[in-house]
Amino acid sequence: MDTRDARGETSVIPTAQMWTYSSVDIPGQHVSRTDRIKIYLSECVVCFCIVFFILCVGLLLYLFFHLYTTVTNAGKLAGTLAES
Repeated sequence: MDTRDARGETSVIPTAQMWTYSSVDIPGQHVSRTDRIKIYLSECVVCFCIVFFILCVGLLLYLFFHLYTTVTNAGKLAGTLAES
């Protein structure tokens, strides 16, 4: 449904059909707005946990390789100092 505002521009009035979400639309079953919000929040929590897990694994890999190269370089340096 389109209407014109004071400036003569067309704006869209939100309707109930605009608030549908495919993962919670079950044919023949009505899902209330509070249930939709709970589902949205649970999906956000799941996405956040997945991203957090990926970041933690990446950070652990970075720290492992950083520590490995530090120890390797320190060993080379110690060997060089021992020879001189």
